[in-house]
Amino acid sequence: MIQNRGGLGAAKSLLQDPTKLSEGFIELFEVGRLDLSVESLVLKEPWITLFTYDELAVARSRLGSSIETN
Repeated sequence: MIQNRGGLGAAKSLLQDPTKLSEGFIELFEVGRLDLSVESLVLKEPWITLFTYDELAVARSRLGSSIETN
């Protein structure tokens, strides 16, 4: 995905559908490393400024939902 869309494009693509979790997100959740997920990284400087309010809301929602299920 990164080769086809670049890093920013890949991250934005992963945040497009709020109901769809990527395989990578699920795998990181299973090993307790959501800190490495796109969702976590886009919420930090300097990356946060590259994303829309809606994209950031998707990231926050996914991380909040995953924390609630622990």
